Amino acid sequence: MVARRRRLRKRRSGSESEGLWKAGLIAAVACALFAGGAWIYMAAASANPKIDPVTLCPAEGPTGVAAVLIDTTDTLSPVQRLDVLNKLRGLREELPRGWLVAIYPVKSTPEQPPRASLSLCNPGRGEGLSQLTSNPALVEKRWREAFDTPLQDLLGSLVAAGQGTSSPIMETIQSVAVTEFGDPDKKPLPKRLVLVSDMLQYSQKLSQYNSAKAFGDFARTDAYRSLKSDLRDVDVEILYVSRANQERRQNADHIAFWTDFFADEGASISRIVRIFG
Repeated sequence: MVARRRRLRKRRSGSESEGLWKAGLIAAVACALFAGGAWIYMAAASANPKIDPVTLCPAEGPTGVAAVLIDTTDTLSPVQRLDVLNKLRGLREELPRGWLVAIYPVKSTPEQPPRASLSLCNPGRGEGLSQLTSNPALVEKRWREAFDTPLQDLLGSLVAAGQGTSSPIMETIQSVAVTEFGDPDKKPLPKRLVLVSDMLQYSQKLSQYNSAKAFGDFARTDAYRSLKSDLRDVDVEILYVSRANQERRQNADHIAFWTDFFADEGASISRIVRIFG
């Protein structure tokens, strides 16, 4: 009788252990599935952030700002147009996802306040995305149709434009600095300023056609004080359009003038690229 009771206890103990082991296995599998589901959800959220359907910017705002100023007051040769467009396409490739690109023309009569011809964020491309967490083909289609095509069309039209009675480069820089970089929501963001121009300022405040004044001299004038802007922490790139008949003005002193100008405004020039042709 005692032996039988012992056998019954052993059977019960074995059954309970087996039940506990199965329950533990089920719990472990459930945890793994939950963790895997959570990872997929987080990966999908990271790969497909919510964006504004109009601006294409992230729901929480752009992650950086690139303002592109294109001087439309003088014409470019066909070779120069092609060179500029190729380099601006390079800028497009460098632009991180979430960055805002704002295109402004430099006009003979600047608009007050200035209005961007285009202001869109790079929504990101489909290349490199996992089919498990996103739809790469759909993401690429959105990038191409909503961002890249309008951008390329506008750049092509602005680069083809030309001829004006003045070239208020500094005035346009000041206006864009206030509009794009002065926005409190954009202050902490990384910022870039790209200029496509021969950089020959021609307005009532300063004419570099009539004067080869060094920046140090110009900086002491009321004209400069009225044109000064805040470009702190802005990275500047100049696509410096060479003019066949302006060699004596577009020289080392001219580049030094603009280098000192941007340094005084708090910016730094990352590169100056000559556009020949």
